[in-house]
Amino acid sequence: RKMCAFAWALQYINLFMINWFYHLSWPSTE
Repeated sequence: RKMCAFAWALQYINLFMINWFYHLSWPSTE
C-alpha cells in the first residue's frame, strides 16, 4: 500500500523536525 509508506515517511519527517526544532530552540530558551 502506498498510503502506509506515505504515513510512515510523514511520521519520520515529523519526528525529525520536532527533534531538530527542539535542539535549535533549546539553547535560546535558556
